Amino acid sequence: PVVAPQPPTIAVPAPQPVARTTSTSTSSTLGKADRAILAVLATYGPRTHRQIALQSGYSGKGGGFNNALSKLRSSGRIIGGRDRIEITQAGIDDLGDFEPLPQGQALVDHWMSTLGKAERSILAALVDAWPAALSNAEIAERTGYEASGGGFNNALGRLRTLELIHGSKAANTAADELGATR
Repeated sequence: PVVAPQPPTIAVPAPQPVARTTSTSTSSTLGKADRAILAVLATYGPRTHRQIALQSGYSGKGGGFNNALSKLRSSGRIIGGRDRIEITQAGIDDLGDFEPLPQGQALVDHWMSTLGKAERSILAALVDAWPAALSNAEIAERTGYEASGGGFNNALGRLRTLELIHGSKAANTAADELGATR
């Protein structure tokens, strides 16, 4: 019997791990949402879950945002629950250099540029009156809206949801970080 020739055996080297450069800072391990959350907390201090979501530009119900919060908690970069979340020293260290978010009048200007007309009018009236509280009727009078109107009440509700104002029909105030600019 004739034996068929065998192809030559070629030794294939085993795959070698790729060398990775290690940064001295862990900020490179932070994702976009992680950095945004840490920047909010580093700029403003303790915040609620809702405030962090809004100020970082994420939906508070979104998986990306909530996963980032969970990752930051488990890595020791933030502490606290939904009502009060704080950045830790590890979070500050890992964040490193960042562009601070607007504060003072720049923060008021930021919100004024993103809100609708009724919301801007109401917020401006409350910022101007701060620290005094205004009733819904007083706000309506200062802004030219009807206190019982749907647009006016929807705008008040949205400002409360954003936590830019606090209070009720009888006494509304701008959030301290906005009102203190006057």
